[in-house]
Formats: sequence, structure tokens, C-alpha cells
Amino acid sequence: MPSAKIQMGKWSVLVLVAIAVALAEGVNQYRSRDEFRQIWNYTDFPDPQSPNEEERLRCHRHSISSVCNPNNIISKTDADAIDNEITKIYKETQCSCHECYKNKHGYAIRVALINEFEKFRKNAPLSKKELLWEAKMFTYLLSQKWRMQGSCNETVLIFYSKNDNVLFTLTREIAGKKLFDRDIARISMAVRSYFVNSDDTRSIGDGLLELIRRYRLIFDGKYQEAFKSVSGTKP
Repeated sequence: MPSAKIQMGKWSVLVLVAIAVALAEGVNQYRSRDEFRQIWNYTDFPDPQSPNEEERLRCHRHSISSVCNPNNIISKTDADAIDNEITKIYKETQCSCHECYKNKHGYAIRVALINEFEKFRKNAPLSKKELLWEAKMFTYLLSQKWRMQGSCNETVLIFYSKNDNVLFTLTREIAGKKLFDRDIARISMAVRSYFVNSDDTRSIGDGLLELIRRYRLIFDGKYQEAFKSVSGTKP
């Protein structure tokens, strides 16, 4: 009888291992399918702060993160560095609302990176102005899906679409009172050299990190540093 119990224990372990392997294969297939996906609708885009691990893995993030990178636009190392910078901004800046003071935190930033986004105007050539409008709508709707109201709309969403060559930043009300649209435009122009080659993952990762660091300078009131040009094409 003892041997029978041991055998049952072995089978239990084997079953558990088989289930774990099957689940892992399912997640890997999902991630692989997402990685080669060219066009995204905001409704399908995963959330890196979801309590569901499978959804976070679709963003290529294991833990709760502020970065969703399903197409591997940047490396894991760069995504980690961006997460660290965003965490510092949240902990060390001060936003201008009672909830921020009460809860002792600052501005919240999130980043969405994709190959290409699905346009609302189908099968129609778009001017640069129209493409930016499309990006704005996509980013706004994604911020709603991700429930980015924060404590008092002190949030920022950075959106980069590789094939569209679009870098767009959406600010919610309180964040927008500190980081104005004109500031975003000037900083985006200052870091544009990082995004010249959309296949250079290292450069794009560096560019996003530089963009976020300059937003931090705006939040800290260091405008002169925030607007300075990048020396050379890349540091």
C-alpha cells in the first residue's frame, strides 16, 4: 500500500507538470502571435498592469509594468529602464491636486508601443494632420480602456507606432496643466533623431527614455534643460 501512495504522488506531480507546460505553451503561442501582428485595434491591446499574468506577458512584461511592448519594438532591458524612470517620476514629483499630496505621489506615465494602429478612416490616404488626429483618438481610447484616470487625471500616455512613424503623447487634465502641448511638441522635436531608423530598437528605447526624462524636467520646472537639443544624432 505505501508504494501505491507513492505512485499516486508521482502521477499527481506529472499531471501538475503537464498542466503547467500546457499553460506555458498557450501563453507562448499567444505572445508569438502578438509579436508578428502588424495592425492593432485599441480594443485588442493588452494591459501591462492587468492582474492577469497572461495579459501582462502579451505586453512582454512579467510583473506589473507601465510599458506594453507586444511587438518587441524595444528590448526588455530598455523596457525595464523605462519602467524604473517612470517609477521614480511617480514617487519623486508632485502633481497639483489634493489626492497627490494626500497619497504622496506625483505624475503617472504609461507607454504603448506597436507596429501599426488600426485607423478609424478606412482605406483613405491620410495627411500628417489627419494621421495625428487618428493617433490622438487611438491613444485616448486606449487610456480609457486602461482606466488611466489615476487619482485626479494626473496621467500621461506615450504612444509610438513604428510603421506609421508616429510618436504621440496624451496628457490628462492635471498632467496637462504642467506639461503643455507646446512643451510636448518642442521635446518631441528635440529627440526626433532617435526615431529616424524605426528598425533600430536600441535607438528607439534610448529615445523613449530621453523623452520621459525631459518630461520629468518639465514636472520639476527645469525648462531650459528640457528643451535643449540632442548633441549629434545619438549620444
